[in-house]
Order: sequence, then C-alpha cells, then structure tokens
Amino acid sequence: MAISIILPHLNEPANLEASVNALRPELQDVDEILVADQGSQPEVLERIRSWASVKVIEAPARRALALNAGAAAAAQEILMFVPPGVQVRRGWRAAAMKAASPPGFALGWFQPAYRGRHPALLLADGGAWLSSLVFKLPSLRQALTVKAADFPGGEVFRDLPDFEGWDLARRMKGKGKAVRIGCRAVASSAAFAARGPWAHLLDTARAWNLIRQGGEPAEGADLVADPRRALILLLTWPEAGKVKPGLARVIGEETAAEVSKALVTRTLEEMDLLRFSPTRYAAVRPAEKVEEARGWLGPSWTVSAPEATDPGERVAEAVAAAFEAGASKVVAAVADTLNFDGTVLKKAYDLLGHAAVAIGPTPENGLFLVGLAENRPEILKGIDWNASDAVERLSTAASKQGLHFEHLPPMRDVESAKEVEMMRYQGVLQAV
Repeated sequence: MAISIILPHLNEPANLEASVNALRPELQDVDEILVADQGSQPEVLERIRSWASVKVIEAPARRALALNAGAAAAAQEILMFVPPGVQVRRGWRAAAMKAASPPGFALGWFQPAYRGRHPALLLADGGAWLSSLVFKLPSLRQALTVKAADFPGGEVFRDLPDFEGWDLARRMKGKGKAVRIGCRAVASSAAFAARGPWAHLLDTARAWNLIRQGGEPAEGADLVADPRRALILLLTWPEAGKVKPGLARVIGEETAAEVSKALVTRTLEEMDLLRFSPTRYAAVRPAEKVEEARGWLGPSWTVSAPEATDPGERVAEAVAAAFEAGASKVVAAVADTLNFDGTVLKKAYDLLGHAAVAIGPTPENGLFLVGLAENRPEILKGIDWNASDAVERLSTAASKQGLHFEHLPPMRDVESAKEVEMMRYQGVLQAV
C-alpha cells in the first residue's frame, strides 16, 4: 500500500515546511504529498511549489472542504491528513501501515502531543490523549488516516470547525475499527498562543461536556466556530497624518497614530478572546502595508488590500469577497474603534439573526460597524464612514433594497487629550 499525505494550508509556510520535513525521511517513491492550499498569497505559493516531492492543489477556504479537495485528488490507497505544524515522529510510516493492514480498519490516529510547558498545554495534551484513547474521538489537530476506498468522492469531512475529526469518528463507527497508531505526532502550540492557552482549554472542556452528554459534533462546532460568520477589520495603517484626523488636531499627528496603533492592538487582543471563531479578514490600506499587516496580525487573519479608491467601494469589495468565500453573516468594523470587543461583535451577529443589516453608528452619525446577512454589498458603495450622513445614507440604501435594518448602540471615539491620558492611566494605551 501507498500513502497520499494531505496538508491543508493558508499562509503558514514555516509550519507547513516543518510538517513536510518530518515526513520526508520515510517517504517511498509511491507515496505523495498534496498541499491543499486555501488561498495563500502568490509569493507563498511560489515558495511551496519550489519544494521537491510536493504537489499544490487549489482548494476552498474552509479547512474541511480543503481536505476533501485533497482527498479527491489523491491517488493512493491510504489517505493521511496532517495539519500544518504537526510533526510526525520517526517510524510514522511503518506504524501507519501496520495500523491500516488488518481487515476491518476504518480510521487511525497518531498519538497527540503538544510542544510547550504551559499548564494548559499539558492539560490539553492529556485531554486529547484520553479523548482519542477512551472515547475514540480524535480531533483534526491530530494526524489521521483512512482508506481512500471508503470515500470514493473524496467527501471525508463535514464542515464543522474543530470538530471535523470527532464527526468523522462518529460516522466511521459502523464501517470498521478505529485504532490508535503507535507513533506520536507533535502539534505546534501556535494555536494556543494565538488565542490564549486557557481559552483554548475552555474549548476542550466544552467538547468533553458534549461528549459526556451524548451531543452531536455540529453542536460543538456552533460553540467554538461558525464558518458562516465572517469578520472584516478595516485597518488604516497607523502612521502620522493618516489616522484619526480629529484627534490629531488636538494632540498631534504622531500621538494620534500611536493611539490608533494601541487601539488596533487592543482590538486584536479582544478578538483572540472570542468564545466563537468567525473567519477573520483584514482590509488594509495603503496597499504597500499589506505585508507588514500580515506580520502584525498573524496567520489567523487573511489580509488583503481592496483595489477600489472610494472608501465605500473598498468595504463593499471586502464584504463581497467574504460572501463569495461561503459566509452568510459578514461584519465589517473599524479596527481602531474604542471599546470594540467580543460583546459588541456578538450583538452584531445576533442582530443579523433577524435583520438583514446591522448598523453600528458613532455619536456623530458616522459608522464604526456594518453587518450584512444578505449578499448585498452594493448598499455600502459611495458611503464615507466618517461623514455625518453615513448612517442616514446607509439606512436609505437598505430601505430602497427592501432590507430590514437595526442599530447597535452608538460607539464613541477618543476625542480629547484628557481621554488619552485617562486611557494611558488605565493601561489601555500603554504604548502611548
């Protein structure tokens, strides 16, 4: 038997390379490595395509769908799914073949482990080990194997973020044996670092509670991540003379830029604490700052620079792209908004449960947030979010299209030197 190894990937070349390098020493000529790319930047793709023995295929943005695209393109009898950053240990191929050889094999998983000494990592490591050993419910953070013949169309996973492996194990119970592969696969702790170790552990606890209560994987996916939700941060690069013009007139352009940068940093920290995980996008201007923005925001954000010159059309372009990627609820928000946090974002998504448009106004009738539950980005065109008639123009545009809209409470901005000093005193703006 031979193995098709499938790795999903989105702008994480260093993690991907670590996974591939761990696999290479034991690869045989009949084996293949398929990278199911979910829309990485051209320069990243060029780098990956230069690697020997790696084939890149274009895949949808969602992880489960990307893995299915890889499975559909695979040519070998055994399909092995390896998340980026997961490094299999020596002896991985022999162990995988041994597990898949007996009659009745349906699903195999490598023993999970996490790099790092944080107490939450150790608890998560133990939880993953017990979940897969006792309940035979591995997660997709582990490396998994199945037989290609069991999935003739390549439809291995359902789109249930963080619960794809559990869902697969439940569906495979009637098809044969689920076995633990006698080899470790060590995962990067980057996901824990990005979201916070204890927050990540809380997700694990939720999963365990669902298992205990006999819940369905879809319930867990709704708790942790909803692929139908998208968040777009509208990020103007924080440099002097480009951001917060009203505040700059009071405290100076340099200090206003520092305030903007600190507020963006705070927003990013708040987004990392979310109890749910929308697909994350950042629309950046100017375009030449995109690479710096990617380094600042990290791999969990898809960063782009909309081409339109009109502010409203830039937002419309970003929103349209999110809907085209599969979202059904899209929220766009100004990245350096004061007090923008998970509570505000959840309220916006809640409004979109019964309204087509959620409007987040400022006290001056500008906009800090807009949410859409229908793919109608044209209502955003021509609207300057900083203008005093922005709310009125958006409301009128929505009404003309027959779209029901509702308002969030107004969100004020930093306006005075006294407020900046107070926020510095409170530690919100430590960078200033």
